[in-house]
Amino acid sequence: MKNSINILGVFIMLFLIASCKTEDIASHTIEEKTLRVNDKNYYYSIAVPHDYSESESYPLIIALHWGEAVNFQTGINFLNTFILPPLEDFTGVIISPSCPENSGWIHENSQAFIFSLLEKANADYNIDTSKVAITGYSMGGIGTWYYASTFPEIFSLAIPIASMPSNYLLPITKIIPTYVIHGQDDEIFSLLNVKNLVRDIKIKNNVIRLIEVENASHYETNKYKKPLSEALDWIEERWYD
Repeated sequence: MKNSINILGVFIMLFLIASCKTEDIASHTIEEKTLRVNDKNYYYSIAVPHDYSESESYPLIIALHWGEAVNFQTGINFLNTFILPPLEDFTGVIISPSCPENSGWIHENSQAFIFSLLEKANADYNIDTSKVAITGYSMGGIGTWYYASTFPEIFSLAIPIASMPSNYLLPITKIIPTYVIHGQDDEIFSLLNVKNLVRDIKIKNNVIRLIEVENASHYETNKYKKPLSEALDWIEERWYD
């Protein structure tokens, strides 16, 4: 009898745990997909709001991952571990591609992939093309600087993280509204250089803001999640006010 009670207690406990988990529903539905571009299959992940409706239009964020040995899961890993947790309250679509062939985000193959992804998103979902943002960390941040300063007709906001633009882009005279997140102790990209960059861009009447992450090195990625979450208020201000 005692064993029966214990077993019943275990089942009740498992039921309660399961019930709690079903209440904690994620804000987005995540899928891993492939897209064929120039006779090659490229991989990406996409997060779509659970309450997505064709009768409404949605903003879009392209999220570019950091540098590493890229495989087909790099985009989904970046989305799940770094992007979506702080941006779970973002009421739009998020796409996180895996960089083609370790070529970097500025390479022509990467550009073709990103532009094809934008076309695919516009075809599959009701995307508000006036509200397309780009963000990225480290290598992805370098790409973010590039697209933000090169394609203002496509992107309307940029959030480069732990990065600097490539030297050939400097000086930047014109850029879309940009929210820069950078660690105080970044050992790859000097905070002082980023401060000077932001100052020079701001002098040219561009909208740009620098958020310093206290005591954060380049590789302490968890310290950048809260500042990324706080960027949502800035996004709302730029797009809806």
